[in-house]
Amino acid sequence: MPLLYVLWRSTAGTVIAKPECFPCVFRQVHSAAKQVGADDEKTTVMLVEAARLLSTMDLKRSPAEISFDCLKRAYEILGDSDPFAEQKREQNARVLKHYDRFAQLVRESGDPLKTAMLLAIAGNVIDTGIGPGYDFDDTVRSVLERGFAVDDSPKFREMLRRSRNLLYLLDNSGEVVLDRLLIERFTGVDVTCVVRRSPIINDVTAEDARHVGIDRAARIIDPGIDALGVPLSGCSPEFQKIFRDADIIISKGQANFETLDEYSHRDEFRGRLFFLTLAKCECIAEIFGAKVGEAVFKQA
Repeated sequence: MPLLYVLWRSTAGTVIAKPECFPCVFRQVHSAAKQVGADDEKTTVMLVEAARLLSTMDLKRSPAEISFDCLKRAYEILGDSDPFAEQKREQNARVLKHYDRFAQLVRESGDPLKTAMLLAIAGNVIDTGIGPGYDFDDTVRSVLERGFAVDDSPKFREMLRRSRNLLYLLDNSGEVVLDRLLIERFTGVDVTCVVRRSPIINDVTAEDARHVGIDRAARIIDPGIDALGVPLSGCSPEFQKIFRDADIIISKGQANFETLDEYSHRDEFRGRLFFLTLAKCECIAEIFGAKVGEAVFKQA
């Protein structure tokens, strides 16, 4: 199928790749090569292989699923299952250094839950998949000043008061420190956090989550599938049951949204699935009715 005919969102609500998504795939592959100092010859092989895969795969899948296949092949060529390991450690260490300051900011704000939500969204800018060109401190200031562009937090608060359990789908390293601040505000509910089963870009694995103390505030599980995002139909039966039984589901970040949006249109999930993210590209911003760089908290 020619790329010009690839749509962004089908009538069923499924997020599928748009032409703008494909440069991101190549950027991710190139970034993986740079992380381990691959030479030009190997980097070229990785990029050509990504192009070959793109020319043969089903492009009606989500951008996250397409990226995952290309990245895993790139990792095989590199001979490195976690090329972003050092970067993840640095991202977590950098934000952990300011944990106490952010915790104090949350406690002393007029609305601690809202402030924690906005900080968690601001942390979503730490995304190697989208690109390294971000200013974390500036994003935090901007998000706290502007607040939500899309705000379904009142509906969330009401649901939280009458819920017993909450499923929180984590996204990136670094930002997971600010997710912890938000999770610690969820009193009266049992929280389960979902991590990636295997390393992919700078996404959070169980090891990363434990390193920043998520295990002190929540149970940690994975979806039983190696993936970027949470393609529910391919997840383990055990995880699918946990997902369906959750009173509230918070889907953090772009890849989780891309793979779960189709389920937000189903009656069994509508109302209890919330998307918490920063609009980091025009495609996502357009879907949510926001501008790039704005904070989104949207109920399905």
